[in-house]
Amino acid sequence: WKLNSAKMRSTALIGVAVGLLSFAEPASSACVQFWAGLCPGGDDCMCTTGAACTTTPVNTSSPEWLAASTRACAGKCKKVEHDKCPGGNGCLLELGECGSPPAPPHPGPPPPPGPPSGEPFGPDVSSYQGEVNWHEVKSAGAGFGIAKATEGLSLKDPQFSNNWAGMKAAGIPVRGAYHFGHPDDSAQASADNFVRAVGPAGVGEFYVLDIESATSRAKGNLTAEADVASWCLAFVNAVMSSAKVPARKVWVYTGEWFWDPKAGGSNALSNHPLWVSGYAASPPMPKGWLTWTMWQYTDKGSVAGVSGGCDVSKFKGSQTELELLVA
Repeated sequence: WKLNSAKMRSTALIGVAVGLLSFAEPASSACVQFWAGLCPGGDDCMCTTGAACTTTPVNTSSPEWLAASTRACAGKCKKVEHDKCPGGNGCLLELGECGSPPAPPHPGPPPPPGPPSGEPFGPDVSSYQGEVNWHEVKSAGAGFGIAKATEGLSLKDPQFSNNWAGMKAAGIPVRGAYHFGHPDDSAQASADNFVRAVGPAGVGEFYVLDIESATSRAKGNLTAEADVASWCLAFVNAVMSSAKVPARKVWVYTGEWFWDPKAGGSNALSNHPLWVSGYAASPPMPKGWLTWTMWQYTDKGSVAGVSGGCDVSKFKGSQTELELLVA
């Protein structure tokens, strides 16, 4: 249970006043819950289980208060809320047994989830990672690898040729190449640049449109939502036509954080596999797709053969299913 910001502010102000007030020791017969700033009149007070708030203010920062709360619990579970935790920050202490050491205040976010057993994982890289040792990546158990190929109308990633050849030489079974799209560029010319750099996608290979920017590089203004979606559709259609591949081999990388506000949640690309970006316990789904095919779950992953932290993704299914999808 958490105090909202308004109540926390109220509690902080009240805490100054109640520090000078008397302390009422709780009854020892019941487990006790102490709620700061929630009783009638706005005073900090003590509430016993099954009973109404008392009218006696309590100095929740005093050692006597904490000691009395421990005695009152008599070994039962309790919750205490106050703003005098270690470090002076407001926090929630939730103790399984009275007198147990409190948890550290404001713990950091949980580590990103790792790929569950049986689901293929792999890194995606660009020149930012420098030279990648794909043999080490393969030995680490990666079932696929993805590398940036192009951006805009003419740019080719300086490490793409090395990465593309390195993945093949190391025996990475599934290999992807991505184009970082700019909707103010010509979709056809962008696709031509992409396919020209990657070449024909053979068995186990696929193309990706990375769409996460709607800002014009030339003018700095935003492309309209409908135009972002229509540009993406024109781009993937141009790739399919030029490379002579089906929609299942032309993926879309994006996230709810971009696709919904910047492309209006369009379903124009719903027949293309979705490589979703979202660093959470589960991937936040953008509108326009019913499910995700690949999930980039962290940008701080550690994969042998790749220098420093990198993006890591997992496939929703087995290695065999992944290989069949991009056969």
